[in-house]
Amino acid sequence: KEMNIPVLGFIENMSWFDYKGERLEIFVNGGGERVSDQLTRALGYDVPLMGQLPLVPEIRETGESGRPAVLNRDGSLRTDGLGRIFKSVAERLMA
Repeated sequence: KEMNIPVLGFIENMSWFDYKGERLEIFVNGGGERVSDQLTRALGYDVPLMGQLPLVPEIRETGESGRPAVLNRDGSLRTDGLGRIFKSVAERLMA
């Protein structure tokens, strides 16, 4: 707001943790929506929740290694669940 740069949306990081196929919401459920609502009110225009990323240690490890988290180790584009989440967020940003 101080830099006069529009906020296109909000991405909730560490939204849940997948444990043996069970989605565990280790932080408060609905936090992303609340932040989106707060930003919308504070800025005076719609700031949508554009996506929710799970808590995945591989994302941190990948980022620290300098490789984009949307790529597999062989450099190909991820097509798994996490890849679909990244793709959905990117499509919303481009729209």
